[in-house]
Amino acid sequence: MKHLLRMWLFIEATKNATRELLRRTIFEEPFAGAPPAEPPSPTEELPVIVTRAGRRTRRTWRVEDVLPDVPGAEPELETPTDADNTGAGPTRSTTRRIVRLLVTDPMRTALDKFALRRSTNSRRGIKDIIAPYPNLSSWLFGHHYWLSGQKKTQDDREALQKIISRTDFIPSDIAGVNFKNIDAKLSINVPLTEKSTQSSRRAQVNDARRFARHEFHESVPPSSLAKTLTTDPAARDFVFDPFHLEFHDPLQDGKVERVYGELYNSDTFVNEDIRLQNSPREPGCDLPRAIMGLELWSDATQLAHFAHQKTWLAYMYFGNQSKYERARPTSKAAHHVAYFPVLPDNIHDFIKKNNGGKPTSSKVLTHCRHELFQGGLELLFDDEFVHTYKHGMVVDCIDGNALSERLKFNDILDDHSFDFHKIFAVDPLHEFELGVWKNVLVHLTRILYAHNPALIHELDRRFRQIPAFSGVRAFSDNVSGLSRIAARDYEDILQCMMPCFEGLLEEPHNDSVMSLLYTMATWHALAKMRMHTDSSLQLLDDATTAIGVHLRHFAIVTCAPFQTKETEREYLARKRDEARQSVTSTERSDSRSTEPGRRVRRFHLRTIKTHFLGDYVASIKYMGTTDSTSTQIGEQEHRRVKARYARTNKRNVDAQLVDIDIRESRMLAMSYELEEAGVDVPGRPARAQNELKPEDRYHIGVSQRNPINLDELCKQHGDDPALGHFVENLKRHVYGCLSPQQPSEDDGWRSIALQNDRIYRHETIRINFTTYDLQRDADIIHPNADKHGIIVYTPQAEGDATGRAPWTYAWVIGVYHTQAFCFPSPDTHRVDFLWERVQFQSSPGDMYGFVNPEHVIWGFHLVPAFHYGPQPSPIQSIASPTGTEWAYYYMNHFADRDLFARALGIGVGHGKLRPRQIEGIHIPPESSQTRDAAIAEVVGDDAASDEENIDEEGIDEAFIPISL
Repeated sequence: MKHLLRMWLFIEATKNATRELLRRTIFEEPFAGAPPAEPPSPTEELPVIVTRAGRRTRRTWRVEDVLPDVPGAEPELETPTDADNTGAGPTRSTTRRIVRLLVTDPMRTALDKFALRRSTNSRRGIKDIIAPYPNLSSWLFGHHYWLSGQKKTQDDREALQKIISRTDFIPSDIAGVNFKNIDAKLSINVPLTEKSTQSSRRAQVNDARRFARHEFHESVPPSSLAKTLTTDPAARDFVFDPFHLEFHDPLQDGKVERVYGELYNSDTFVNEDIRLQNSPREPGCDLPRAIMGLELWSDATQLAHFAHQKTWLAYMYFGNQSKYERARPTSKAAHHVAYFPVLPDNIHDFIKKNNGGKPTSSKVLTHCRHELFQGGLELLFDDEFVHTYKHGMVVDCIDGNALSERLKFNDILDDHSFDFHKIFAVDPLHEFELGVWKNVLVHLTRILYAHNPALIHELDRRFRQIPAFSGVRAFSDNVSGLSRIAARDYEDILQCMMPCFEGLLEEPHNDSVMSLLYTMATWHALAKMRMHTDSSLQLLDDATTAIGVHLRHFAIVTCAPFQTKETEREYLARKRDEARQSVTSTERSDSRSTEPGRRVRRFHLRTIKTHFLGDYVASIKYMGTTDSTSTQIGEQEHRRVKARYARTNKRNVDAQLVDIDIRESRMLAMSYELEEAGVDVPGRPARAQNELKPEDRYHIGVSQRNPINLDELCKQHGDDPALGHFVENLKRHVYGCLSPQQPSEDDGWRSIALQNDRIYRHETIRINFTTYDLQRDADIIHPNADKHGIIVYTPQAEGDATGRAPWTYAWVIGVYHTQAFCFPSPDTHRVDFLWERVQFQSSPGDMYGFVNPEHVIWGFHLVPAFHYGPQPSPIQSIASPTGTEWAYYYMNHFADRDLFARALGIGVGHGKLRPRQIEGIHIPPESSQTRDAAIAEVVGDDAASDEENIDEEGIDEAFIPISL
């Protein structure tokens, strides 16, 4: 429903009540009669970015560890030269007068006994906002019920306690409130049961001859899209002016490269906006025009672990919203636009009865699902949607500006010039992690079984000893079994597979497998990067070529000597599937089903997912990085649907899920509006008092509850090599921190005294850093929990002509601080420091030292080199690691995308903290015999002989990013 809006523009100030309203009007220049403006604060001096629609926006990202000059500042415009203006039309002035319009809703009271009424232009009152709830207390009670979660936890109990303890919560206000009636008013009242009538009974008779028609629930009319842009606070940050990003590399003499990240930075979005701005206007419309980007995702999901109930949903996301907000499940950016009907279990009986007693086949079921999906799309994109696609719609944005939106879609709209294949995005989760990589991993376990079954246990033992990291979870006891693991687990296995598999096979097979694993891990890391440049995309293109060479060599050469068979898990799974097939279908006659024992399995490349790997570079250029269109976003949204399923009575589930979605959406809209009215809404995230500020490099606790007396420490461990010259080296380090301008080699350290000869131990240190994609993040270093690897900045390497990285690696033994003072000054200073082990193979005197936390870039993943065994004669010291000390360790750059980008030198947000030279991708030579054999394998007539790698996923899973 549209509201009548009145816009008031105040031009001059007076001394009456309008002065208060005048403070809400912002001009670039003061005008006559205006009161003198107060000097702006440093944060208010920031210039703003003016969009084509006249909106004032600020950038949302934070950049570089060397923080940006001013967050959100207007970029300095280049002065055009005479050559630039040659033949050009009139240019827009670099300054423009900005006026903020006051947009209000008219409100009128009822006539009183004197026939008077009040008319005001203020926002809606709280009672109008929370309707149909009768009062704020009942709304708070309902808000907690619908939006606090379905499980009763301690956090839920504390949240409820805070609500009933509020000063504006009156318990008597909820007495007698009919919440069931309110819930019915909040929803659209989808009928849950059908009353038996004569017509319904007649329909039941007809269903004996015709399969029952199922309900299709959808909600994606253009009015719903406009409502989001008008009421959702997230719409304030939507980008309607797409743009390209350029990176001027400071380490490559200012080399200019394109940057690919957000959908609205892609060529598709920018080119479509240019086409729209140069197209003829709609008659009588002079509003600014913009593109609305929609991303649609459809998938069927199982709603319960021990039930067969499932639902088939379609989610919609706005491409104008930043992917960093859109991908967070807590942002609730997903819009549930459709619930497709699914084939019921009695479809088999219906087909058998009407098909001469013949049972159904998988091909018939696939066809039925296809027709259901296509029929749902026709209902979803109806005449109203088509009209909006062709002519656009007028939207009153949440910031008060009016905007004409334009949609773009495929040949559903009879636009046969549109290539609908381009709207389908690549999917690294299902195509690579659950596709190509899973097939390789399964066959590697078959090779180990064929070569020596004991190697399987060695592989599992190594995985159990891999420490966890920010991007790697602790592994299960039986990794080779691949039982009950998700896609993220396959990703973790790939990132740590090289040190675990190294040396399990003899040469040359070991070298071949290690090269394949390295190339696959490199390709995977590049394909899932959240920000790309031209250089990184070239690396991805080279890695795609290299992975093809290694896969063909693995399939033709490496796998040939091994007689691989099904694993025990595959054998049992096949037997269960054959038992099901024998009950539901007799169409497929498989003579091998009677074979005793395990079948022979060969690795091949006859999968469509393998050939999809060549589309990633073009797709990233066309619609942005893969994290913006990943199916992982929709998979995470399934959690909300499964949580809502617990609120239903398990009958007519789709209709109840629709009702719950509508109720929660309305409650969210109310909470947004109440926040605008100044009401404290429960459940909103609050900034912690001790939260690390973005400009801080690190954080160590202030507690002094764990003191260590240095005299007692040295007496107890006098022979420990780690404590040799410990106090002297510590004072040298403290002197360097307090007097950074003085050389550390002089005798100034003798003037340092430590208060009470004590240092204070801490469990953790938090390191703040800027990621490669210009986001702020933090890493926790916890020496007692196997998180002790750090990267230390070494500025002497920055100007190194060899291009080596400006950092070194270290092992943190402990986190400490001390209170120190420097004679003759009596002032004490707190000095934080890390006790480190700087290298792993050296003399004990050179092995230990101290690091200023200011010099720590962040942590890294340290993985044992299992193949070379443990340290033959480990040093006995209190600084030695707990457990096994290995002879060698690997710095696992694949454990985190930021580590990977920093190692290769392709991180935009790393600034100068990266190698000067970008590491390339080696493409190995390939013999013509191997290539010809691989081609013959793919196109051979025996393509149907092996079916273990043929993916039979249905069409119910497709993530469709569309420029609408």
